[in-house]
Amino acid sequence: MKKGSIKQIDTSIVNALIVEYKSGTSAQKVKAKFGIGDRVLKNILVSNNVHIRNTSEANRDNTVDEQYFEKIDTRDKAYFLGLIYADGHNNVKGGQIVLNLHEKDLEILEKYRESIGYTGKIGTWKRQAPRSNLRVVAIRSKKLSTDLEKLGCTQQKTLVLKYPYWMDYGLQMDFIRGFFDGDGSISRTGKYSVSVSFIAIKDMAEGIAWYLGKFIRKKVTVSKWTKGKYTIDDLRHVRITSKKDMKTIMDEWYKDTNTYIKRKHDIYKQVFYVEKLAEYELYTSNKYTGKNGGNSKPIIQYDMLDNKIAEWKSINEAKRAGYNDSYICVICKGKGKTHKGYKWSYK
Repeated sequence: MKKGSIKQIDTSIVNALIVEYKSGTSAQKVKAKFGIGDRVLKNILVSNNVHIRNTSEANRDNTVDEQYFEKIDTRDKAYFLGLIYADGHNNVKGGQIVLNLHEKDLEILEKYRESIGYTGKIGTWKRQAPRSNLRVVAIRSKKLSTDLEKLGCTQQKTLVLKYPYWMDYGLQMDFIRGFFDGDGSISRTGKYSVSVSFIAIKDMAEGIAWYLGKFIRKKVTVSKWTKGKYTIDDLRHVRITSKKDMKTIMDEWYKDTNTYIKRKHDIYKQVFYVEKLAEYELYTSNKYTGKNGGNSKPIIQYDMLDNKIAEWKSINEAKRAGYNDSYICVICKGKGKTHKGYKWSYK
């Protein structure tokens, strides 16, 4: 075919060419593979509304799915948009999006890199002690940056973020999970108390409270944030303290997905499943076998190699020595593995 002609190119070849270019193959290689010149390639891309990479993007060695944020139509896209809303930076002028997280959260950055099809490395931002190092994914792409801006993630986003009411209603829960992993927390406020909270600009906080309130069918309160170093008038605090409501919300967050920050998910599992099971086992043990119930049976403590360490007259005796009676009860019933690095069994 003639290098300056577009009319002679079959539609199937045009489609294959577009797929090749979108995958990150350089313009030079695309032209060589399909035997066309600069003008024909440009005409094909323009006529099919394909973003033409600028010089900076063209010189990039790593590839990425530049259509990723064109449309939020999957749970992972909604989650990562929420995470970027909270902890990301969109350098619109420089055409770069950056997501940096605590070094403990490397796993979620690896999932982000895989989801967005980025072949570059995860960098490290070394900070002076006692502050922990951060792990960073920095992607240079004008297209991704522009699309994020259209989705409300602007360059100076902190004071202007808006809740994405426009998003598919079902995906908003994943968006909130992402935002929670960035700017939310689950924390203990006492031996038996726990709370889930968000700190966000007013519109974002009210949107989160609106959605979660509809989900649990009760009002979620939003209060003005006046603590800490922040002095922004529009900063708000969303806080949920009912364990029942928290479990309902977080069960939905984590249903059928492995996209989350593990350390926060671990607290959820510990509070609502491990400890709950321990409480239940202890209750049923006492209920059916007397006041001290299963706690009055002798127990044996082993190390990880099954060597006998100690024998206790009862679980309560081990409790007085500093061990958790609920956990030991669960393990002795065969529903747990170890407690404080030891195995346990009834004698």
